[in-house]
Amino acid sequence: IHVVEPQRSLTELGNVLLVVPEFYGLSNPINSSVLTFKTQPDVICTINVPMLGQLVVEDPESMPASDPGPRKGRHTGFTCPGNKACDHNTREFLTSGLKYQHLSPPSPEIDYIPIRVEFRDQTSRAMLETESIWIPVLIQGAMQNQPPNAAFMSTFILEVDQFILTPMTTAALDATDDETPQTQLIFNVTKPPAEGYITHLDDHTKTAFSFSWQDLNEMKIAYQPPNSSHTARRNYE
Repeated sequence: IHVVEPQRSLTELGNVLLVVPEFYGLSNPINSSVLTFKTQPDVICTINVPMLGQLVVEDPESMPASDPGPRKGRHTGFTCPGNKACDHNTREFLTSGLKYQHLSPPSPEIDYIPIRVEFRDQTSRAMLETESIWIPVLIQGAMQNQPPNAAFMSTFILEVDQFILTPMTTAALDATDDETPQTQLIFNVTKPPAEGYITHLDDHTKTAFSFSWQDLNEMKIAYQPPNSSHTARRNYE
């Protein structure tokens, strides 16, 4: 996955990548070389938990400097109870010496630290701008990330009657990913059908260009056939 920055952004990834040299190891610190905020210093950011690790402050007393083993970290008051997502000042986030600690080998070579940045009015606290960003973490020695795969049990065929809005099911379309919980998978419509359109049942008058596996599993995604009638069977891809 390549995360593309928007043209107008509240944040900017730096020229230094977070790197974990080994399993269970610690990365270099998260600072302004890794990430910068293009707004006032008291903007709030919501820090979410990485999938394969946690955020810690390195404990210099946990291991002698001559010991070649993995460095250890300790939880800090900066992180949230239970290592769950919560809000922090962006200035503190970049100056607290936070590091990524790897926890789950074997694992893919890339993990992400999800962050949501909120720019609010100083007086009313009204939301002015918001943005989500994912800080990549390179885990050396881990296996290369693999793309999701189509589920072999699915038919990839949807039988539709003329004019009838027809929900899609996981029997017709499904996918798996060894690195991602299935409920978090996202499907993108890269080639819309020549006639009709894919839609979400929350508003079936609009075309859906992407949808979640959760909505697919709950039969909230459907195909709306064209209004024109045909005497012979037609196939769309």
